[in-house]
Amino acid sequence: MFELRTLCFLGGALEIEIKNLVQKPLIVDGNATVADVAREIVDKGVGEAPVRVDGKLTGIVTEHDILNKVLVQCIDPCSIAVKDIMTSPLITIDASPDVEEAASMMVQHGIRRLPAFNDEELIGIITGVEILQAMGKLEAQQASLASYAKCSTRLLQSFYSNCCCGGGSWEGVCCKNVSTRVRG
Repeated sequence: MFELRTLCFLGGALEIEIKNLVQKPLIVDGNATVADVAREIVDKGVGEAPVRVDGKLTGIVTEHDILNKVLVQCIDPCSIAVKDIMTSPLITIDASPDVEEAASMMVQHGIRRLPAFNDEELIGIITGVEILQAMGKLEAQQASLASYAKCSTRLLQSFYSNCCCGGGSWEGVCCKNVSTRVRG
Protein backbone atom coordinates (compact mmCIF):
# COMPACT_ATOMS: atom_id res chain seq x y z
CA MET A 1 0.00 0.00 0.00
CA PHE A 2 2.78 2.45 0.90
CA GLU A 3 6.29 2.42 -0.42
CA LEU A 4 9.40 2.67 1.70
CA ARG A 5 11.23 5.90 0.96
CA THR A 6 14.71 7.04 1.84
CA LEU A 7 14.59 10.62 3.05
CA CYS A 8 17.73 12.69 3.31
CA PHE A 9 17.85 15.40 5.95
CA LEU A 10 20.83 17.23 7.39
CA GLY A 11 23.27 15.11 5.39
CA GLY A 12 21.97 11.78 6.75
CA ALA A 13 19.55 9.21 5.42
CA LEU A 14 16.38 8.22 7.24
CA GLU A 15 14.30 5.29 6.07
CA ILE A 16 10.68 5.59 7.05
CA GLU A 17 7.31 4.28 5.98
CA ILE A 18 5.01 7.22 5.36
CA LYS A 19 2.03 5.30 6.80
CA ASN A 20 3.75 5.42 10.19
CA LEU A 21 3.62 9.21 10.25
CA VAL A 22 -0.14 9.62 10.19
CA GLN A 23 -2.51 9.56 13.13
CA LYS A 24 -5.76 7.66 12.80
CA PRO A 25 -8.35 10.35 12.07
CA LEU A 26 -11.33 11.23 14.21
CA ILE A 27 -14.01 12.37 11.74
CA VAL A 28 -16.96 14.36 13.07
CA ASP A 29 -20.30 15.45 11.69
CA GLY A 30 -20.58 19.15 10.92
CA ASN A 31 -23.86 19.41 12.82
CA ALA A 32 -22.35 18.17 16.10
CA THR A 33 -21.94 20.81 18.77
CA VAL A 34 -18.52 22.24 19.51
CA ALA A 35 -18.86 20.90 23.07
CA ASP A 36 -19.41 17.34 21.83
CA VAL A 37 -16.50 17.53 19.37
CA ALA A 38 -14.18 19.07 21.97
CA ARG A 39 -15.02 16.19 24.32
CA GLU A 40 -14.24 13.65 21.57
CA ILE A 41 -10.94 15.38 20.74
CA VAL A 42 -9.86 15.19 24.38
CA ASP A 43 -11.12 11.61 24.83
CA LYS A 44 -9.26 10.40 21.72
CA GLY A 45 -6.11 12.36 22.55
CA VAL A 46 -5.95 14.13 19.20
CA GLY A 47 -5.73 17.83 18.38
CA GLU A 48 -8.05 17.91 15.40
CA ALA A 49 -10.99 16.33 13.62
CA PRO A 50 -11.88 16.50 9.93
CA VAL A 51 -15.49 17.64 9.52
CA ARG A 52 -18.02 15.87 7.29
CA VAL A 53 -20.93 17.94 5.96
CA ASP A 54 -23.54 16.26 3.74
CA GLY A 55 -21.33 13.18 3.41
CA LYS A 56 -18.25 15.09 2.24
CA LEU A 57 -15.12 16.14 4.16
CA THR A 58 -15.22 19.91 3.86
CA GLY A 59 -13.07 21.24 6.69
CA ILE A 60 -11.17 20.55 9.88
CA VAL A 61 -11.66 21.70 13.45
CA THR A 62 -8.67 21.99 15.77
CA GLU A 63 -8.09 22.79 19.43
CA HIS A 64 -6.95 26.21 18.19
CA ASP A 65 -10.33 26.77 16.46
CA ILE A 66 -12.24 25.79 19.61
CA LEU A 67 -10.14 27.98 21.89
CA ASN A 68 -10.01 31.06 19.67
CA LYS A 69 -13.39 30.98 17.91
CA VAL A 70 -15.54 29.79 20.81
CA LEU A 71 -14.06 29.82 24.31
CA VAL A 72 -12.11 33.08 24.13
CA GLN A 73 -15.14 34.72 22.46
CA CYS A 74 -17.37 33.44 25.32
CA ILE A 75 -19.70 31.62 22.93
CA ASP A 76 -21.63 28.75 24.47
CA PRO A 77 -20.06 25.64 22.88
CA CYS A 78 -23.27 23.68 23.52
CA SER A 79 -25.17 25.95 21.14
CA ILE A 80 -22.88 26.19 18.09
CA ALA A 81 -22.27 23.59 15.38
CA VAL A 82 -18.70 22.61 14.59
CA LYS A 83 -19.28 23.39 10.89
CA ASP A 84 -19.69 27.05 11.90
CA ILE A 85 -16.15 27.26 13.33
CA MET A 86 -14.22 24.75 11.20
CA THR A 87 -11.32 25.80 9.01
CA SER A 88 -12.27 25.39 5.38
CA PRO A 89 -11.43 24.51 2.64
CA LEU A 90 -9.69 21.30 3.70
CA ILE A 91 -6.06 21.33 2.57
CA THR A 92 -4.87 17.76 1.95
CA ILE A 93 -1.92 15.75 0.68
CA ASP A 94 -1.64 12.44 -1.13
CA ALA A 95 -0.29 9.71 1.14
CA SER A 96 2.65 8.91 -1.12
CA PRO A 97 4.76 12.13 -1.11
CA ASP A 98 7.70 12.33 1.23
CA VAL A 99 7.92 14.14 4.54
CA GLU A 100 9.71 17.12 3.03
CA GLU A 101 6.78 17.81 0.69
CA ALA A 102 4.31 17.56 3.58
CA ALA A 103 6.40 19.99 5.64
CA SER A 104 6.61 22.37 2.70
CA MET A 105 2.82 22.33 2.27
CA MET A 106 2.30 22.99 5.97
CA VAL A 107 4.63 25.99 5.90
CA GLN A 108 3.12 27.30 2.65
CA HIS A 109 -0.43 27.18 4.04
CA GLY A 110 0.40 28.06 7.65
CA ILE A 111 -1.11 24.86 9.06
CA ARG A 112 0.07 22.29 11.62
CA ARG A 113 -2.08 19.36 10.56
CA LEU A 114 -2.41 17.87 7.09
CA PRO A 115 -4.99 15.19 6.20
CA ALA A 116 -3.43 12.46 4.04
CA PHE A 117 -5.46 10.61 1.44
CA ASN A 118 -4.90 7.35 -0.42
CA ASP A 119 -7.06 7.82 -3.51
CA GLU A 120 -10.36 9.05 -2.03
CA GLU A 121 -9.84 7.53 1.44
CA LEU A 122 -8.63 9.60 4.39
CA ILE A 123 -5.94 7.47 6.01
CA GLY A 124 -4.80 9.87 8.69
CA ILE A 125 -3.48 13.24 9.74
CA ILE A 126 0.18 14.20 9.44
CA THR A 127 1.16 16.68 12.14
CA GLY A 128 4.16 18.88 12.71
CA VAL A 129 5.26 16.57 15.53
CA GLU A 130 5.46 13.55 13.22
CA ILE A 131 7.40 15.59 10.68
CA LEU A 132 9.85 16.77 13.34
CA GLN A 133 10.30 13.21 14.52
CA ALA A 134 10.97 12.04 10.97
CA MET A 135 13.48 14.80 10.42
CA GLY A 136 15.29 14.06 13.69
CA LYS A 137 14.71 17.53 15.13
CA LEU A 138 12.31 16.61 17.89
CA GLU A 139 14.76 16.50 20.79
CA ALA A 140 15.32 20.25 20.97
CA GLN A 141 11.63 21.12 20.62
CA GLN A 142 9.91 18.17 22.30
CA ALA A 143 9.53 19.80 25.72
CA SER A 144 7.96 22.93 24.24
CA LEU A 145 5.52 20.99 22.06
CA ALA A 146 4.56 18.64 24.87
CA SER A 147 3.97 21.58 27.19
CA TYR A 148 1.73 23.28 24.63
CA ALA A 149 -0.28 20.08 24.06
CA LYS A 150 -0.72 19.48 27.81
CA CYS A 151 -1.81 23.08 28.36
CA SER A 152 -4.42 22.91 25.57
CA THR A 153 -5.74 19.60 26.83
CA ARG A 154 -5.90 20.81 30.45
CA LEU A 155 -7.79 23.93 29.35
CA LEU A 156 -10.35 21.86 27.45
CA GLN A 157 -10.69 19.36 30.33
CA SER A 158 -11.22 22.21 32.77
CA PHE A 159 -13.85 23.66 30.46
CA TYR A 160 -15.82 20.38 30.51
CA SER A 161 -15.85 20.07 34.27
CA ASN A 162 -16.81 23.71 34.89
CA CYS A 163 -19.24 24.52 32.09
CA CYS A 164 -22.71 23.58 30.94
CA CYS A 165 -21.75 20.20 29.55
CA GLY A 166 -20.02 19.11 32.76
CA GLY A 167 -22.90 20.05 34.99
CA GLY A 168 -21.93 23.66 35.70
CA SER A 169 -23.53 26.74 34.22
CA TRP A 170 -22.12 28.41 31.15
CA GLU A 171 -22.93 31.98 32.10
CA GLY A 172 -20.25 33.85 33.97
CA VAL A 173 -18.01 31.14 35.33
CA CYS A 174 -16.83 29.76 31.98
CA CYS A 175 -16.11 33.07 30.34
CA LYS A 176 -14.38 34.35 33.46
CA ASN A 177 -12.26 31.21 33.95
CA VAL A 178 -11.32 30.84 30.29
CA SER A 179 -10.42 34.52 29.95
CA THR A 180 -8.20 34.34 33.02
CA ARG A 181 -6.39 31.22 31.81
CA VAL A 182 -5.84 32.50 28.30
CA ARG A 183 -4.58 35.93 29.37
CA GLY A 184 -2.73 34.78 32.49
